[in-house]
Amino acid sequence: MGCQFRLLALLLLICLTSVSSGEDRVVGHEGEELRRMVRQLAAEEFAIREQAEVDLICHGVASAPYLWESAQSTDPELAVRSVEVLVKLYLKLQGTKTDEMDQVAMQLEALAGVEDVGASVRAQSALSRLQNVRHERAIADLKRLGAKVDMAPDRDRLLRNLMQRYGDSQPEMIQRKFDETLSQAEIIRETRKEIPLTVGNVFFTDRWQGGEEGLRHLKRLRRNEETFQNLAPVQVYITTDSTVSREAVQLAASALGHVEVQVRGPSLGVQGSSLGGEGCYISSLIPGGAADQAGFIQGDRILRAIAIEN
Repeated sequence: MGCQFRLLALLLLICLTSVSSGEDRVVGHEGEELRRMVRQLAAEEFAIREQAEVDLICHGVASAPYLWESAQSTDPELAVRSVEVLVKLYLKLQGTKTDEMDQVAMQLEALAGVEDVGASVRAQSALSRLQNVRHERAIADLKRLGAKVDMAPDRDRLLRNLMQRYGDSQPEMIQRKFDETLSQAEIIRETRKEIPLTVGNVFFTDRWQGGEEGLRHLKRLRRNEETFQNLAPVQVYITTDSTVSREAVQLAASALGHVEVQVRGPSLGVQGSSLGGEGCYISSLIPGGAADQAGFIQGDRILRAIAIEN
């Protein structure tokens, strides 16, 4: 009986060892399969290239590191197609797997900074083509990590739209329409048709959970070019109780072009509006914020603020 028990235990141990080794072989095999698929992107037969692209995209983010390597290949066909597959993979993940989408974006961003000029230029071109998608994803990620993002009328795009509609021969009409549209921004914002929106303000307060690493999402916002006189800068605010430094935010925000970074006191966790008269009305509160914990409610009016030194 004892011998049978020991024999059974030995067989069980052998089976478990085989399963474990099999799993390791699957991982290694998958890596070799991905390398094979990447190489097939440069195959002479069109059908093989197409199938390799489909298979790599189906493998998701696991393909990204191999595509990053092949994007720097000396074979121009393989290098170009590798970047294109990264772009298609990024778009396929849109709206479903945000973490994996972020990983593919980081691969493209890293590729844009490599010494290989050809690979860097191709990656930069790909990121430019993905600009609008990356911008919308960046807004969602900044909010998810605790930043407060305020939208504002996109004056640049608005002016471009008006110039396209009325032509260069009617500058007075364009200016009048521009001023009228902006003056009605709060009234007709719900339509979001006449007034294109962009990021106006970004706040990093004590609610920010992304650390300095999460500031990569700030870099992904659409660049704010100062192409017209009326274009306002993006305002980036850091409260003194935030977990990120002014220097780190300033560095990340520099990618946005026309931007201003300011440091403010600790966040009260309120959004206010001026409705005439004295003070500022609280239109909304951040749950768990300083004002909420202090007992403020929506509709309260702040008459004045008094600085108290500790």
